[in-house]
Formats: sequence, C-alpha cells, structure tokens
Amino acid sequence: MNPENKRLLWTVNPYTRRWFAVAYSTILYPWAWLWRKFLRRTTFITITGSLGKSIARELLAEILASRHPTSRNAKGDSRYGIPLAIRKTKPAHRYAVIEVNCSRPDWLERTMRLVRPRLAVVTNIMPVHIDLSPTRQHMAAKKVKTVRALSRNGTAILNGDDPLVMAMKPECPGKIFTFGRSRELDLWADEIRCRWPERLSFTAHLDGKSCRVQTQLVGEHQLDGALAAIATALHCGFDLAAAASAIARAPLPMERMTPVELPNGAVLMRDALINPLCKFEAALPVLATARAGRRIIVAGAVSDAGQGSSKSARLIGQRVATAADMAVFVGRECNVAAKAAQNTGLPAEVVHKFKKLKEAADFLRHELGKGDLVWLTGRLDGHLMRLYFAQIGTVECWREHCKLPHFCDPCPHLGFRPGTARNRQ
Repeated sequence: MNPENKRLLWTVNPYTRRWFAVAYSTILYPWAWLWRKFLRRTTFITITGSLGKSIARELLAEILASRHPTSRNAKGDSRYGIPLAIRKTKPAHRYAVIEVNCSRPDWLERTMRLVRPRLAVVTNIMPVHIDLSPTRQHMAAKKVKTVRALSRNGTAILNGDDPLVMAMKPECPGKIFTFGRSRELDLWADEIRCRWPERLSFTAHLDGKSCRVQTQLVGEHQLDGALAAIATALHCGFDLAAAASAIARAPLPMERMTPVELPNGAVLMRDALINPLCKFEAALPVLATARAGRRIIVAGAVSDAGQGSSKSARLIGQRVATAADMAVFVGRECNVAAKAAQNTGLPAEVVHKFKKLKEAADFLRHELGKGDLVWLTGRLDGHLMRLYFAQIGTVECWREHCKLPHFCDPCPHLGFRPGTARNRQ
C-alpha cells in the first residue's frame, strides 16, 4: 500500500480518531498555545459565520499575501485544524487568517483563548447545524464568543444586513466596523451584477469614495464573503482600490460553484460542499437566472439536521423544479426528490433519477452537450465529483459508501485517467 493510501485509511480509522482526541488535549493544544506566545508580531484574524466564511478567508488571505507574508488554516477549521494552522504560522508571517467553526461551543471557547485575535469577522447567521443549534438565536449566542474574545484594541467586523449579527455590537469590547448593502453601514455595496456567465461584480462605497470590484466568484450569495474580505483588508492597511485589485486576481476557491468547461462544450459547476438546505437555497438563483441553453441540476443528498432525509429530498425536488430545465437526482432518496419535482411542475421527461453514481455518469456522458450549464451539488461525503471526472476521463472507484472525508481529486482510490478539460477561470 502506498503512503497516500495509508494516510487516507489512517484518517477514517476509529482508533485513530480517538488518538487524535487524546493528542489534541494533551499534546496539540498546549504545543500550539506555547507557539502562539512567539507570534507576537503576527496579527491573527478569525472569520466565522454560516455562509461565506471560507470565501472570506480565501479572498482575505489573497489580498494580504499580495503585500505581506500570510498564513491561513486551509486544512480545516476543526479543533485539530486550527492548532495545526497556528503551529504552521511562522514569526515572519505578518497575518494569520483563521476560519472558526462554531459547531461545538466548548471547542469555540478554547479555540478563541488559543488564537487571541485582533480582528474578528462574522459574516451571517443561518439555520445550519440544527442538531446542535436549533434556532438562529442559539447559533448567534455561540458565534458572539468570537467577538467577546477581542481585546480593547481589537475590531469586530460585522455584517450589518443581519440583525442577529448586529445584535453582537454591545458584546464587543473594542471597535465596530460594519459592511453590507445598506448605505448606513461603513462599507456598503450596490450595482451588483452576477447573472451567469458574468462573475460577481459590485460597486463598493467607503467614506464617500467608490470603487468597482470584479471577482471570480459565481452568484450573489458570495457577496457577504467578498465584502467581509475587503472590510478586513481595510483594517490591515489596504485602501479600497488596492483591495479590489487584489480580489480581481484571486482564484476561485475549490468546490465553490467552480465552473469547468467539459470536452463536449457543456459547463459544469463543481459545488460539493453544500451541507444544509439553506446553502442550497442561497446558491439556487445562480441557475435560475443563468443565460444558458439548458439549465441542469445534478443533486445528491443535502443534509439538514433536524429534518429527515426524505423531507430534505422532497424540499430539494420542489426547489429544483422552480430553477432548472432538467433535473438529475442521485442517491438513496432520488425517488422522493424526483416525485416532488414532478408534482411542483417539472415535466416527467426531464426528471431523471439514479441510485448508483455510475448509472448517472453514463447518462450524463451521453446527454450533455454544448450550451448546457450543469450545477453538480451535494454533500462532500457523497463524493459526487466522480460524476465530473467521468465526463473528462475514466474512473475506477464507484463504491456506494465512502467514509473518506476528502475531495476526490487527490484520492488514490479514484483511479482517474484524464482526458481534456478547460477551466473557465
């Protein structure tokens, strides 16, 4: 077995997970805590929120890296990923951008004591992780801890369009800076354009000055992340024009509505990180308003804790029927989703269902053509990206259940033999 295979098996082994839990509390956290003491010249920035925090992290890191050495926690926002990211931060790094996950409140408090940020960003509050936070108010009560962790010299950068985020203002011991769409905010945006094939662009306003911002992002739902990145960069010595210029050059993060042109002329949007239903609904207008020959959704499971898988599938089918010209449902609940789409008005002849990925891959290979816009979306653990690889080459792995928590791209089990594809970035 090659080293990469061993690494992947090591990740999913239950004994390994237990070892990681012990290592975190006895080795990793104290190790990172001591190392953090040496990083006095590094400005730490935390980013949290329900939608857009990963986009904000990537864009902000690209902006800061255009002038200064910058680190980020690209490997994950878990209780393991953050200490590892701190340990990988060097004294030479001027900034460290840390995405924070609020799924576990005890982890969050400990993480904030470890990171000790100078700037704390909150993008928005949405109904995610319903099993741990049954209401948006409950979620906000956890995320506010990132703001409370600031010192008097710190700054909270808040989404002014979200009332629950703005309610965090009294909890901040330092300064407040707001962003959003309202003219009453410190940084605000208007003239938003994002209808496919256009990428997201908008006019940003600050203190009477305006600047047109062009991004590589797809969809208006990415706006909060872009504004959060610009707002934070302003507090790191960048002016509005410099931040906008850096964002224009920033590449599109992986699996965030990433468009790729297939050899047959169709354009496929890779989006394998859709977990709660609210994220699916936020991205749906991209397809609904797109200028394309056929708008096709290929949807796998979209979990929403607190709702059964059948109910989630039914809701997905109903939403898809309002935005797509063709729907392809994949997975265990494909029959439920397909029936809901037909009942909502999508003709039966354009609704297709497959319980096995390989069958769906064969269908798409013969069905897709020039002018088609395909949104491939689902949970990461569903590994739907094998459908994409099957359109540009051959794939050997078609296992129905895969516990590897990774993208398919680097996986040695994929057995991918490439053809040709052009990235539209």
